[in-house]
Amino acid sequence: AEQFDEYIFEEYQDLFERILQWAQHKNYDMKKLAYITMDSYYKQLAEMLRKKAREEPEKCKKIFKFFIQKFYKNLTDDSADLKETVIAIKGYGAFAGPCREFMEAQDLRLMFKIIIDICERTFFINQQQQNQQVDFQMMQATEIFDEKIYQLPSFIESLAYVCNQIDDNLPEGSVYTLEKLVLLAIDSYPKLIKRYNYQISLA
Repeated sequence: AEQFDEYIFEEYQDLFERILQWAQHKNYDMKKLAYITMDSYYKQLAEMLRKKAREEPEKCKKIFKFFIQKFYKNLTDDSADLKETVIAIKGYGAFAGPCREFMEAQDLRLMFKIIIDICERTFFINQQQQNQQVDFQMMQATEIFDEKIYQLPSFIESLAYVCNQIDDNLPEGSVYTLEKLVLLAIDSYPKLIKRYNYQISLA
């Protein structure tokens, strides 16, 4: 990605749409490679936005706005599936750095709150209504639940990236949710397929 940084910057939309197609592929290996590619693409594009913010401010604002609007739409769309949510979550995390250039501090805190709210809905269903922690060991293991756990590192990493850009103290409730996510990751570690252990450790 670093060697093609200028191309990624100039052809950001076409590349994004092509990688998105791969990420939605039915073939597991293709989908896995697409997510790896998406991570590299996001990080390199975010780095280019930081580098070119002063020399090409309008182009950078246009690119940043394009992605932030897409991420926001996916994350606030109740009909979006888990794959779309994860792609947007990864993007929010990767673009947390350029946010200092193109967003106000309150917008960054809003971004953090959106991710926190989605984490609550995704991993701690009905917890507030029940006023107790969900026992994941007792929950019936369905395919979609397993998929959520396998995507847990993406949520934790994105939250960490956004947290790193926030100067103020984080709300206590948000910190509590982050703590629960980390505990869930630790608890899930020995139960996952071994190829996912590295991702959990990294997160």
